[in-house]
Amino acid sequence: VKFDRISYDTYPKRVLESEFEKIPDITEVTDLKDFNVIYNEIDINQHVNNPVYLIWALEAVPYEILSNYNPTEIEMSFKSNVCYGDKISSICQIINNENELISLHTINQKTTDKELVRIRMKWSEVHET
Repeated sequence: VKFDRISYDTYPKRVLESEFEKIPDITEVTDLKDFNVIYNEIDINQHVNNPVYLIWALEAVPYEILSNYNPTEIEMSFKSNVCYGDKISSICQIINNENELISLHTINQKTTDKELVRIRMKWSEVHET
């Protein structure tokens, strides 16, 4: 199936006037996973669909966190597009402060190390009822 690319008009001014806090750089790698972009991850414009970046980020989170915590906040900063066949690395750093658990993520193009997206997640512990 071949789709025509869709173009959209740009909005002439910012929708939100506030500045967002920069998502910090990763300073210590907790885990890293590599992926090849597959056809099912591509949208009609031939780029990776935005939710796929989140899936890649979660794959680099240690199982102990995924099975005992839920994400309560997710921030994503998109930097560049990814296309079918690209190779990417999902890099994660876990920061366990006294009062909160945070994961920082960067998704990079593996061959060029170009940053594609940066993600920060805050987590809360799952309490069984």
